[in-house]
Amino acid sequence: MINIETGFTSEQLEQILDVFTSPGWKLIQHDMKLYKKQMDSVINIQTAEELYKLKGEIGSLEWFINLQEWYQAAEAYAKDL
Repeated sequence: MINIETGFTSEQLEQILDVFTSPGWKLIQHDMKLYKKQMDSVINIQTAEELYKLKGEIGSLEWFINLQEWYQAAEAYAKDL
């Protein structure tokens, strides 16, 4: 059965969550956090365009870093239905 909120079946959510248990996921997450930390400085920003680009990049990194929590919450929500 497909969850209306997520668009995934319970089986698909389980398959997605399996990705987060792999050793590689922790390495990717660690690397993304280091990259984000390097981007947190606005000292080298010279234009508004650069600032907005950096803001978008940081937003994307935060989304990726928090992806596991989002899918875990979606799975918990699906189980409550």
